[in-house]
Amino acid sequence: MKVDFIIAGAMKCGTSSLSEILSLHPDISFSNPKEPQFFSGTKDWEKNLNEYHSHFSKEGLIYGEGSTNYTKYPCFNLNIWDDIFEYNSKMKFIYLIRNPIDRIISHYTHIFESGLTNKSLEEAIITNPQLLNISKYYTQIIPYIRRFGKEKVLIILFEDFVKNQLSITKEVLSFLNADPNKMPEIVKPVHANNSSEKKRPYRKYDQDLLPNLTKKISYRLWEKIYVPNNRFLLEKPKLSEKYKSIISNMLELEILALEDLIKKNLSGWLVTE
Repeated sequence: MKVDFIIAGAMKCGTSSLSEILSLHPDISFSNPKEPQFFSGTKDWEKNLNEYHSHFSKEGLIYGEGSTNYTKYPCFNLNIWDDIFEYNSKMKFIYLIRNPIDRIISHYTHIFESGLTNKSLEEAIITNPQLLNISKYYTQIIPYIRRFGKEKVLIILFEDFVKNQLSITKEVLSFLNADPNKMPEIVKPVHANNSSEKKRPYRKYDQDLLPNLTKKISYRLWEKIYVPNNRFLLEKPKLSEKYKSIISNMLELEILALEDLIKKNLSGWLVTE
C-alpha cells in the first residue's frame, strides 16, 4: 500500500472534521490517529514505513491521513515536500484555509487550554512565531504545488466548508476519485473539535518525568495536582482593532499572493482603516 492523499492543514481550519467525514467513505482508509505526523517527525523515514502503514487498519482503495505539521514551515522537516515526493510522487493534498485572524484566535485558544502558554492573546502573537507562520498560507502551500503540480493540490476555504459540508465533501471526493454515491448520508454537520466538548488534552507537563509518572499511576491524582480547574475558556478571546490591523499588514502580501493563486476574492481578510 501507499498513502494516496494528505490533509496537510492548516491547523484550526476544519481538518479534523473533514478527516472524520472522509473516514466514513467505504473506499477510503483513514489513518488512526488522524495525525501520524510521519514525515514531519520521523528520522530515517524510509526505514520506518511499516510503522507509518500500521496506522491504517482498514483495507481501502484510497488511503489518507491528516497531519497539520506538514504546513508549519519552518518548524519541522525543511525538506518535507521532497521526502513526500520520494515516497509517492502522485500524492494529493487537501489544504484548508481560514480568515487568518480567526485562525490565530482559535490557535491561541488551543495552546492556552492545552497549558502550552499562559500569555495573553496579544502577548502570544508577539512571542510565538507559529501563530503568524501557520497563517502564511501561500508560503506553506506553494512548495507542494511546485513539487507535485497544481492539479495535485486542492485548497478549500474553511468558511465554505462550514456553510456547506455536503457540496465541499463531494468536491473533495471528486478530487480523490472516490465515488460520491457510496458516501453515507450525513444527517447533521460534523464538528470534530475537542474544545467544543471540553476534552482538550492538557499538554504542559508532557516532557516532565514526575507528572507523567503520576499520570500513569493515577490519572485522577495527576489531574487534581497538575491541571488547573479554570483552563477552559468560556468566551472566545478578542483582538483589539490595533492588533487586527498589525496582523493584516504583516500578512497582506501573503493574502494577495494566495488570492491570485486560487482566483478568489479574499479582501475580507484585510483590515483597512
